[in-house]
Amino acid sequence: MKNKKKLYLIVSASTTLVLSLILFLSTASAAPMQSDLPTFTETQITTNESDKDNVAIYGDRIVWQDKRNGNYDIYMYDISTLKETQITTNKSDQINPAIYGNWVVWEDFCNGESDIYMYDLSNSRKTQITTDELPQECPAIYGDRIIWIDVHNGDDGIFSEIYMYNISTSMKTQITTNQIYKNSPAIYGDRIIWEEDRNGNPEIYMYHISTSKETEVTTTNSSKRNLAIYDDSIVWEDYSNKDGISSEIHIYDLSTSIETRITANESPFNESWQYSPAIYGDRIVWEDGRNGNSNIYMYNISTSTEIQITTNGLAWQPAIYGNSIIWKDGRNGNPDIYMCTVLGENIGSKVEQTPEQMQSPNASGRGGTKMPGFEIASGIVFLLGVFLYKRG
Repeated sequence: MKNKKKLYLIVSASTTLVLSLILFLSTASAAPMQSDLPTFTETQITTNESDKDNVAIYGDRIVWQDKRNGNYDIYMYDISTLKETQITTNKSDQINPAIYGNWVVWEDFCNGESDIYMYDLSNSRKTQITTDELPQECPAIYGDRIIWIDVHNGDDGIFSEIYMYNISTSMKTQITTNQIYKNSPAIYGDRIIWEEDRNGNPEIYMYHISTSKETEVTTTNSSKRNLAIYDDSIVWEDYSNKDGISSEIHIYDLSTSIETRITANESPFNESWQYSPAIYGDRIVWEDGRNGNSNIYMYNISTSTEIQITTNGLAWQPAIYGNSIIWKDGRNGNPDIYMCTVLGENIGSKVEQTPEQMQSPNASGRGGTKMPGFEIASGIVFLLGVFLYKRG
């Protein structure tokens, strides 16, 4: 009887110890690795005095158009190697670059009107995507799909349509057919978005590549410019005040069909403007003129918090990827490219997936996140049970 009571006390004490261990290890494994208070590290990327414009970023690579040679060329900077590379070398202008993975795309005027060109960083090969006589403009790229605005002559004047090129199949597809001018095309995953004034109202439209289905996203009858899309979020600069100058940053959640105004600033200079939004994960960045000059701001969707990134009043055209924010900066008397690295703040749950990941189930399988502390403690419980059983 005493042995059984002793065994009971040992088991009770051991169980209490193990449960405490489970709680400690599980809590430790679930604790965030970063502080909720972000800090920033700023880096100057370029130092030459030439004009620079239309910066874009993917991973460790930054691209932009640069006029150091008397015409606009496309340049790239590798953050990991600190190496700058000139992508284009002909004497015509190359503008509006975009980048995804090893592919850089841009508008090229080497044939007179602008055509879409592509450069493969893996083999240094340049490819002409379009050959039409009228302009092709505003290229964007996601995965192996390139989209752009294709200008046409119609009976009632010039209009444009959205086209897509698949790099893997070399196939070109016309996405829209309604002979209305389109603006601000963007692509993410299976979705292409743009703005057009179809019914007398400027609205955002979306096309699903896999289903060939088109959807009208907004119905607010306000001018919308500089669209960007990430996952289920579309952001843009919105001119709902009708004066054509003042603008705010809006976001539309495709999963809830809810539109939200992110900025709401009353400027002492009789106009308030927020331009050029970009989005990655839970972060939106834009250039902001609330103080009569232009600075870069960031908004975290998850926490509904706004943070000012620059204070010099000469910062424009931000882009974002991961923890890196880049922009065009005039603090040195000429436009340079600067980068800010965000530290101490999580990007959020909406991290980017590759096109392959977006089309297949999660590789981690079914079930929730594993808890290492629980697995360790479970093993201890099992071994303790075996030991006590043999002792009894």
